[in-house]
Amino acid sequence: MKRSHKLEYNRKWVKTKRSSTVAESSKISPLDTESESSNIDVLSSASSVECCFEHGSPMAQATPQISDLVVNQEQNIVGSENDSDDSGDSATHQHVALSSDSEEEVDACFSLQSLMVDWAHKYQVKHNAIDGMLGIMRRCGHDDLPSTARALLKTPRNVPVDKKSGMDYVYFGLGEMINKNLGKYPVEKIQNLKNIEVSFNIDGLPIFKSSGKTAWPILCAIVNIKPVKVFPVALTVGDSKPENLEFLDDMVAELGKLLDNGLTHKHQTIKIAVRCFVCDAPARAMVKNIKSYSGYYGCDKCAQRGIHKDMGRMTYQKIVNLPHRTNQSFREQTNEEHHKGVSPLCHLPIDMIKHFPIDYMP
Repeated sequence: MKRSHKLEYNRKWVKTKRSSTVAESSKISPLDTESESSNIDVLSSASSVECCFEHGSPMAQATPQISDLVVNQEQNIVGSENDSDDSGDSATHQHVALSSDSEEEVDACFSLQSLMVDWAHKYQVKHNAIDGMLGIMRRCGHDDLPSTARALLKTPRNVPVDKKSGMDYVYFGLGEMINKNLGKYPVEKIQNLKNIEVSFNIDGLPIFKSSGKTAWPILCAIVNIKPVKVFPVALTVGDSKPENLEFLDDMVAELGKLLDNGLTHKHQTIKIAVRCFVCDAPARAMVKNIKSYSGYYGCDKCAQRGIHKDMGRMTYQKIVNLPHRTNQSFREQTNEEHHKGVSPLCHLPIDMIKHFPIDYMP
């Protein structure tokens, strides 16, 4: 739909340019008057030269050069008269030439836009820098370029919003976002690409200091191509943390299909693999649907019971002969005190222990 709208805009632009060109060509140009006066001057100079020849003037010594000049200029005058007789044909040729020039200007404008989009993606240029560059180029004669980075990069203005987990929810599409970000890399980096490794991050963050609204984005990164690009897959916004894990369902369903069938990018199929889910301790406990790190069985790696120490700290003191957690024991919930329910991530073919690294505290 966007492509047809752009073509219709191009046709209207070229049609308007043609009509204005024809209207201008019907007027008498000052250049025509200048050409007529120059023709009169040439004829008068030619008659004076002939007079000099008749009276034996010394200018006769330069006869070959001056006579050739006069003959050439007379031929030019005759040629211009013949051109005026065929004014209809010349106007038609001029109209066609200007029309083709107009079409070339439109193509050049759109090619310049595509080059600027590639430049912005390749060097990850900030939007305020793009706005400044567009302003300079428009002042230098490129009036057809958009004036803002949002218009140049075609940032969507209206996004459909749903309700999930008691919050406003927007899903951008995992496959669509991966394809979009693959297009930002140079062609030589992805033309022979066979596998993609992705990592995910799920965490909450406050939006404003003056309100309790928080955002819980699902972020994804392609980690086996440098530089690493991070992009959103889904976004939830509300007055508190999500009520449940329903906001993960769309991402889990699409990721499962991509892991089974791969991703189609520019007529080639690329295999998808998950490297890890990066979350801090509270977010990791939430998305895995397990007890918090402050609970008696809150350790992600072993099944020992914790001990409360001073200041209400939960400690796990054993370091040998520990009952380690495994993907199988997690899915079977052999340690019931560790689980609060079933996580949607259990529907994915991933290791529920090894794919969730412990976050370090800087």
